[in-house]
Amino acid sequence: MKTLTIELLNKKAEILIEGLVALDLIKIVKKSTSIDLPTNNNKKPSDFFGLLTTEEGSQILNFVNESRNEWERDI
Repeated sequence: MKTLTIELLNKKAEILIEGLVALDLIKIVKKSTSIDLPTNNNKKPSDFFGLLTTEEGSQILNFVNESRNEWERDI
């Protein structure tokens, strides 16, 4: 068996899912009204060291600088 997490975008989708449950084709393991997010938000900046390459960091920095320059120019 495979467990999938899905997001229902329409009330009609919920009706279809309930129909699949009634046919014993699927089983709802857990009903949720929101996305479960990790609760550990105590990360330090050093925890993210090495996630970006030096090149990626330079590209982001250049983009930020260009964006700042665009805000300061007269249109």
